[in-house]
Amino acid sequence: MKNVIAFLIILLCLVVFKSCTPIEKEMLVNTGSVSSITINSAEASGQILDLGKGATQHGHCYGKTPNVTVSNLKTQLGVPPGRGGFTSQLTGLEQGTKYYIKAYLSDGTQTVYGEETSFSTIAVSIPVAPSSLIATTVSNSQINLGWTDNSSNEDGFKIERSPDGTSNWAEITTVGTNIVVYQNTGLPVSTHYYYRVIAFNVGGNSSYSNTANSSTYSPPTAGTSAATIITNTSATMNGAINANGISTMVTFEYGTTDLYGLSVAAAQSPVMGSTTTSVSALLNGLPVGTLYHFRVKAVSEGGTSLGNDFTFTTLQQPAASTNDATSVTNLGATLNGMVTAANLSTAVTFEYGFTASYGLSVTAIQSPVTGNIANSVSAVLSGLAAGTTYHFRIKAVSSGGTAVGADSQFTTLTAFTIGQSYGGGLVFYVDGTGQHGLIVNPTPLSSNAPWGCSGTWLGAGGTAIGTGAANTVTIVNGCSTAGIAARLCSDLVLNGYSDWFLPSTDELGAIWNNKDKLGVTHVGWSSSEASTDYAWDAAWKKSHVPLLKTTLTYVIAARAF
Repeated sequence: MKNVIAFLIILLCLVVFKSCTPIEKEMLVNTGSVSSITINSAEASGQILDLGKGATQHGHCYGKTPNVTVSNLKTQLGVPPGRGGFTSQLTGLEQGTKYYIKAYLSDGTQTVYGEETSFSTIAVSIPVAPSSLIATTVSNSQINLGWTDNSSNEDGFKIERSPDGTSNWAEITTVGTNIVVYQNTGLPVSTHYYYRVIAFNVGGNSSYSNTANSSTYSPPTAGTSAATIITNTSATMNGAINANGISTMVTFEYGTTDLYGLSVAAAQSPVMGSTTTSVSALLNGLPVGTLYHFRVKAVSEGGTSLGNDFTFTTLQQPAASTNDATSVTNLGATLNGMVTAANLSTAVTFEYGFTASYGLSVTAIQSPVTGNIANSVSAVLSGLAAGTTYHFRIKAVSSGGTAVGADSQFTTLTAFTIGQSYGGGLVFYVDGTGQHGLIVNPTPLSSNAPWGCSGTWLGAGGTAIGTGAANTVTIVNGCSTAGIAARLCSDLVLNGYSDWFLPSTDELGAIWNNKDKLGVTHVGWSSSEASTDYAWDAAWKKSHVPLLKTTLTYVIAARAF
């Protein structure tokens, strides 16, 4: 009995001890509903029933397959504030996809889960591809794109570009919903590009549009050429332009320095096409003798190009002044003047005549004149009327213009003068009219010629002035001996004249009397016959002496005018 009582006492103590020990708590959580579902997001709720010993993290875990855990995608909402409800925002979901989800509660060593449920995101259809893509060049750095929007559910368009149309495609930008144009700027000049466009939304990308291509414009090429048709007040500027396929405005810049300051449109502007076109512009009203700089300028949507600097100088007319005539005789004169050619080839003449209207002209000996210094010029007149007044002036003509000197005058002498050069020799006798006389060639034809035909009387007995020509004819006709004095004179052709004769004794005397003016040192045989064996001679002295016709001595020739 005592044993039974003892057992009961021990059993009672165990019951009392057990009822006094605290009951251990467990974490409990429930999964709630999923709401606000979109194509890529949703909101999930949950309920914490018990925090256990102290939960440190809570949220939802989810994935595309059942039996999800915190090893899957999850939200982390941190230490729970207490028992009660909570929500998780689910983002980055795939559209039209079923997800499995649980609420969870963790104390860092243990994780408990609510019941698993599922939901599906909203499905969205892929947009229809755009079409009719075109690429249009706008400038040397811009290409514009345009296309047709064939969808109603795109979020925007992606634009891709390639340098060759087959590879190296790269997305360069995106544009928003319903935008169907794009300006691709900042491109390098003369560069070709290919383009394609796709529509996109959360459902994905459409297929590509057609491919379009275009090139940025190339700037025109411009080359300046030398000016032509330059006058003293005008010039034509020239150049060459390649428009490179774009309408190109062409001008010439010009001025008295390489800063230019003035411009004129080219006659051919605007220039089109892709071949070289010659261009020009005429300038008028320029000041004479002025240096100008110029260059061609070409402007298009491809850019601006400038030619090199060129220069031209408008022409300057020559300067001319008339000087006094010199060497005036009864039949001639030398006209004189000064000409400055202004660096242009200048033709110089003298106008002359009986009045200031002139009517006759002669070219200056020095024509044409060049350079830019004053040049003395002259012209010799012959065949003038004796004792006559003549007017004359100088005239200079170049591409720069015409200049004339002032009118001047001279009067020819009334008669020939002894020692005057005329008719192939020098005048040694003038008759009473002053216009006729005799001329001598002061250079001996021989120093050892015979008179000829000794022992024969030929009848050449004339001694007076004016008889030498007849004597010579008589001697030559009557004496066939070669090399005689008269024949040497008769056969002479000199300075364009062939009527020379052997002078008579009085004619030789006139020559000797004027020997200083004539430059004569020897006279020799006359044509005057003294007898059958003798003829008259005037060798080295003024007086005449008869010499044997066989004597060898000097011979000089004369002619009449």
